Amino acid sequence: MTNIDNTDAKKVDQHHSNWMNVHGAHAKEKFSYTLTNNAMLKSEMNLVDKKILAKSILAWQQKPYVVCKGAAICISVFDSQKAEISENDAAKIILYDYIESLISKIDFDIIACRTVTVAYTVAYLSYLVSNSDKSLDFNQILENPSVLNQLDPIVTVISKDIHKFISTPKEGYEYLGQWHKHEECWNEVLALPVNLAIPDSLLC
Repeated sequence: MTNIDNTDAKKVDQHHSNWMNVHGAHAKEKFSYTLTNNAMLKSEMNLVDKKILAKSILAWQQKPYVVCKGAAICISVFDSQKAEISENDAAKIILYDYIESLISKIDFDIIACRTVTVAYTVAYLSYLVSNSDKSLDFNQILENPSVLNQLDPIVTVISKDIHKFISTPKEGYEYLGQWHKHEECWNEVLALPVNLAIPDSLLC
């Protein structure tokens, strides 16, 4: 992977900062009061679109290829896990939304595959966190989503490298979109050179 380009980061900084200020305030108002009340949290999270919840969690579980298979399969896989909803899941939705917003402002050489890029970028961030032997501080994200601004330059670099990779036709697959739905695609993304790390201030 290439090193962080400050010019690329600055191109999206102003618009994304404005988005984060608005979204951060909304997220805090929507979720923060539930942190000390699990019943209220579950009630609030049950109002979230199942597709949004499923893709946010599965992408963080490093299964972007499942997210790319469409809403029905994504929800089915998510439901099969029968996991309890937690405040971390609310933070994962905020994280996914943040990355989706940032990536939508980046100028890619090839316009297609942005949705796929989001899922794979979230998964790659999760991979970087797992390599740190620490955890992402979801409580901090939930209480103050604006801390995600620290990821702007990293997400910009990662998403560009991933977008370039997944936009390249793959031998053996008639359609590019089919390639993204296979774990082999994710494994090859993981094989890309890594020289980035999540800021310690976002880890716990």
